[in-house]
Amino acid sequence: MKQIIVLLMAIGPMFGSSQPCRVGTIDGLTRANGFNQLILGQEIKQVSHHKLSYLEQSPGFDADSCIFYQYNEDDVQQISKDAKIKFIAVRAYKYNIVNIYVIFNRSDGFEVLNDFLARYGQFTSRPDAYADVFEWDSSSVHLSLKYQLDINFGIAVYTCKALDEQIKAKSKQRLLQQKTLAEGN
Repeated sequence: MKQIIVLLMAIGPMFGSSQPCRVGTIDGLTRANGFNQLILGQEIKQVSHHKLSYLEQSPGFDADSCIFYQYNEDDVQQISKDAKIKFIAVRAYKYNIVNIYVIFNRSDGFEVLNDFLARYGQFTSRPDAYADVFEWDSSSVHLSLKYQLDINFGIAVYTCKALDEQIKAKSKQRLLQQKTLAEGN
């Protein structure tokens, strides 16, 4: 009996320190790691091919060597309780999901904001106090919500920070190489 008590005292703190993620905190964003069935960092081939189509009907890479896909899923029609989704796009880098773009009607912006506040807690920054732009930053995910008056739609952009850093480093390296080549001529 004494050994059991000693064992419980030894491992008890481990269970106490691993508290479950609370709803309405930034940890919820890290845990979700994406939107619905789309997971940041996931290989694009893990998403059912019938749910994806190339954006603008032709596969091609952007300046950062990324490919854009449209996500076609009839089951995913809402971003929050009352806000309907107009369109979902996915951006992949080296065939891994780096961004998820969720587009909705601008009139639903406040509803989406309230839903995100309930899910992820208070936004971590608001770059412009005069515009409806809100950002949440967790250790691995960045979420930006925009529904400004000068456009007819709102957008939530989920970003995988690790892949985004790889893209930025590659872009910086490419610019440095271009500068070196230009100086050599």
